[in-house]
Amino acid sequence: MYRVLIVERDVLMQKALETMISKQHSFQVVEKISAGEDVVKVCDDNSIDIVFMGLMLNGMSGIDVSERMHRKHPEIMIYILSPYAKRFYT
Repeated sequence: MYRVLIVERDVLMQKALETMISKQHSFQVVEKISAGEDVVKVCDDNSIDIVFMGLMLNGMSGIDVSERMHRKHPEIMIYILSPYAKRFYT
């Protein structure tokens, strides 16, 4: 079972992610938070395998949080979620 942390400032997006992730039997959402400062502490206190993280968080950016988290917990997979789309046309 993969233990998942959702880090997203938008509560509606948190709920949507939790709903989608919970449908997968091998995933368990352990916690949902919105502040970047809390991520490392939650990972210290819980056994987390995967983090789904918004790009824009309360307090700091998802990129800054990811860098800090990766230094302390390199074994945790981090997926950054972005509301921006870049399209490439040929």
